[in-house]
Amino acid sequence: MKNLFVGCCALLAIALGVLAWRQHLELIELRALKDDFTTTSETDRATKERDAFASDQIKVAGDTLSASDQGEKAVAPTAKPDAPKRAVAVAKPQKGPTKNEILAFLNEPETQRALAQKFREQVDARFGVFFKNLNLPEAQLPQLRALLIEREGAAVDVSAAALAAGLKPKQEEMLKMVNAAQAETDRKLALALGPEGYKQFQLYESAHLFRGATSDLQRNLTRVAAPLDARQAENFTTGLAALAAGQFTLMQQQALRSITQMEQTKQTLKQVEQLYKDRLNPPKPNKPAKKPNG
Repeated sequence: MKNLFVGCCALLAIALGVLAWRQHLELIELRALKDDFTTTSETDRATKERDAFASDQIKVAGDTLSASDQGEKAVAPTAKPDAPKRAVAVAKPQKGPTKNEILAFLNEPETQRALAQKFREQVDARFGVFFKNLNLPEAQLPQLRALLIEREGAAVDVSAAALAAGLKPKQEEMLKMVNAAQAETDRKLALALGPEGYKQFQLYESAHLFRGATSDLQRNLTRVAAPLDARQAENFTTGLAALAAGQFTLMQQQALRSITQMEQTKQTLKQVEQLYKDRLNPPKPNKPAKKPNG
């Protein structure tokens, strides 16, 4: 009996020892789990704190950049613009003579003498054939020539008067002014030539526009060695003018005379312009030809 009790006590002791060992093992496992949990929690907390810190830093940086941009945008409108550069006035080169220079040139006695000579040459070249065809007395030619020179100079007188008054007339207005200036001279010409002679004068002058056709014909005939002589050429020209006068209406004849006068006016003004250019830049004299070595 006693041995049985001692055996039971021994078994109970062994069982309690096993239970205590198991509890000890469980305790160790629990502690390990606790340590792992604690370590994991700290790691997670550190990670979260780091992420939160990084997030805060990103937010702060974003706010700083935003504030910087807003500051720049706010300052930009109030920033003083660059001072405008002062435009430097560059004087444009004078393309031609001034009004005062032209008027002074026209009023010079030397210019007036040179223009009178050019007009005289122009009248002789333009109306030389007409003078011959009229068969006027030799004593009457100087008076007729002087009237035609005066008529040529009317364009210059009108242009100078308009320039002095600061006017810039158009072509039609210029023609009316020239016609008005030539009206008195035409009246004197009509008295000097008589009705029939003045009619021939008007026909001869209107033929000026047809001289181009005569020149073309003369050029073509010369190529085949059959040129017109001076009388044939003049008769052909005046014949065209007479044909136009007979076929044209009164308005067309007036237009033809106006065109003729305008062409003559342009030629006269071109001569004045050329004279002014020659005064500024005199043509160089021709160098004498070298003598051949003998």
